[in-house]
Amino acid sequence: MVISTFMNWVAICVMVAGLLTVSDALGDATHSNIGDGCEYVDLGDNDALASYINAFGGEEFANPSEIRPTSEDNKLVLVVTYHVVEVASCTAKLRTYNGKLVGPTIRASPGDTLYIRLENALPPAKHVHPQVPPPPGHAHHFGFNITNLHTHGLHVAPEGDGPINPETGRRDVESDNVLLELQPGENQEYQIEIPEDHAAGTFWYHAHVHGGTSVQVSSGMAGALIIDGGGKRHGDLDAVPEIGAVAENEKVMVIQQNWMDANGETEAILSKRRPELINGQLAPVIKMRAGELQRWRLIHAGVKENLALSLDDHDLHEVAADGISLGRRVAWPSVDLENLGSRDGMLFLAPGYRSDVLVKISPDAQPGDVYFLRRHQLPEDQSILAMNTRLQATFTSALTAAAAVEPGDLDEGSINQILLQVKIVDGAPIEVDLPSNEVLAEVVPEELVDITQEEINRTTDLDPDANRSISLSFDIAACDAQTGVCAPCQSGDDCGPRYMVNGKQFTMDNGIVPLRLKTGGEWTASEWKISSGGLLPAAHPFHIHVNPFQVQRTEPDGITRWRWKDTWLTYSDGSEGTLRMRYRVFTGKFVLHCHILDHEDRGMMSIVEIIDK
Repeated sequence: MVISTFMNWVAICVMVAGLLTVSDALGDATHSNIGDGCEYVDLGDNDALASYINAFGGEEFANPSEIRPTSEDNKLVLVVTYHVVEVASCTAKLRTYNGKLVGPTIRASPGDTLYIRLENALPPAKHVHPQVPPPPGHAHHFGFNITNLHTHGLHVAPEGDGPINPETGRRDVESDNVLLELQPGENQEYQIEIPEDHAAGTFWYHAHVHGGTSVQVSSGMAGALIIDGGGKRHGDLDAVPEIGAVAENEKVMVIQQNWMDANGETEAILSKRRPELINGQLAPVIKMRAGELQRWRLIHAGVKENLALSLDDHDLHEVAADGISLGRRVAWPSVDLENLGSRDGMLFLAPGYRSDVLVKISPDAQPGDVYFLRRHQLPEDQSILAMNTRLQATFTSALTAAAAVEPGDLDEGSINQILLQVKIVDGAPIEVDLPSNEVLAEVVPEELVDITQEEINRTTDLDPDANRSISLSFDIAACDAQTGVCAPCQSGDDCGPRYMVNGKQFTMDNGIVPLRLKTGGEWTASEWKISSGGLLPAAHPFHIHVNPFQVQRTEPDGITRWRWKDTWLTYSDGSEGTLRMRYRVFTGKFVLHCHILDHEDRGMMSIVEIIDK
């Protein structure tokens, strides 16, 4: 019975994969050369990868187009449509914003309102929901061509304040509501009000409909969202003279992980990953002069792998994490390519992370020198892909009594990819030095005051249930279709790999995490314990909408410090990490989830509701 149950699960996966690639899901007529050049490159072969990059990469770096949609007259219209695009060597047909591989960069300032119109011009298409069993009410209408919009990291209202339109079942104007579903042929107006005291920084936006997030984001349905202005009290790093002097030449880098099949299509969440792109470009070239200073805004908009980064012969001076100014410089050094094997000492980005770094080229650099921004191989316990491979092998072992996979048997599958090339050119450098830590310490958001233990204790004294424990887990389980509650199992038709938060799969109505906006008349501040669990604990990037949190990190100088984040990678050994969170201003329903986006699509998500009482 156990073997037969496992084979049933495999058969279901095969059936789903077949349904996800039916030609009628593509809509418009098939382009004659779609799929040309889409053969997979071996990401585990350095020579093959280098040849691929030499052949199809190396274009001059280009920032995405920009727009400041802060009035009705300058509204951003995002049209979601299939489009034939060139992805390095591959002629692909992907879901896009306005026919591009990356969305336009949105810029705004504290106090502005974002005016966005989202138009779903995709054709109707029905698919099997990747969550098993699917959330109640989703099975009969679900498709990867349903969409919505999320502003990742913004402290904004999770819902619009208008009435529900009985004809559409939605508000006519929405805020950052990821629980709505925009069907093919439908449009949605967004007016997202940015608070006057909002932090300046690097954020991003992307599609977020449950079940289709990974497919849409891996197609390129994402873009940078930058809050600027407000000066030192908003943490606007352009208020630092050295950074402001080079602001016009900053680089916005949306790092993408495209998961397409060999036909150049993304019609299944199980497609193979290709080399990372930046703004749709493969290993683009930035031209810099000796001694030059630049600000790079790095956005990990990928769906399913961590990145450990270093720049040849130069430090990456981090000045902001997840959009929030650190108030200091953290120098992540270049690494010895002969002594890799850990992310320790490297700039580390999990899916959803952002990092603003300053790059100061050595004054001794010579014209013609080339330095690479590298994405390094990770050990098994730090690679999401390796952990997922081990997970599937562990499932197979548990369900079929096959031999267990031992540590060291798996290769993460990517050795040393070049993400970016910095080429030194002739010319006198702009004479700008790195800013001092004393100056940077003055440029931090006033509204993000450190959460103290005394604040946590005050809240806990008034409300002993204020603190939370969240476990993100895989397991072999059977889950109730109505409640989402899961129980371990060893056999049965409903037994298989499940993706859960606190032992439950996502539903719209059950398992909601309730939070109080205020406790004793002041903003609630609480402590959260976040861990991974299940059959095989693994590192999951925990993300929560609306309110950022504080978490500790040990930095290259050996000191452990608190910093503000909105996404944090759990420990792979299942131990708990401590987050401190303060709820401010906004009430309503939103979500927390794993930012490995296919884990979210398969059920590793839960609704949060903040109530003002």
